[in-house]
Amino acid sequence: MQIMKNFRLGTHAACALLVGSSLMLLAACGKPAKPSTETVGVTAEKSTDPATAFDAKAFADNYFSVWNNKQLDKVADHYAPNITYRDLNLATETHGVPELQKFMQDAFKATPDLAFKTLDVVVQSPEKLAIRWEMTGTSDGKAFKTEGVSMMTLAGGKVVWNADYYK
Repeated sequence: MQIMKNFRLGTHAACALLVGSSLMLLAACGKPAKPSTETVGVTAEKSTDPATAFDAKAFADNYFSVWNNKQLDKVADHYAPNITYRDLNLATETHGVPELQKFMQDAFKATPDLAFKTLDVVVQSPEKLAIRWEMTGTSDGKAFKTEGVSMMTLAGGKVVWNADYYK
């Protein structure tokens, strides 16, 4: 399976913008975007009430630890049993934890050094967030590094819907 062939991306980037109750993706291809002083999205602050606290950055880092450590046995800790996981670059959609585990296993086999790093987290609520990330690895003997965005819907602290955008 050539699942990682499309992971060789160059310097393309994707940016996420949260507006009201809907998530919109704005993708920019080509040269990386210049830093802007304009506010894009809403970054959530941690609640001071322990019962309602949601640390989106910690969630993102824990989420990527499953990928970075290739912990297929921990997938159900982060994804709901009915997860719909979409990788738009690879035109792939999986349903349920077993299909997602197979997708991840194929990705690890094709790119053993596949790794993700959280760059930013934009939060609408503890149920809706976007994670901007950096993905690195080696495919067909060539190292790659790119940025992307995961748009997520959570329920009960687990991802029930995910769409990855990168080029």
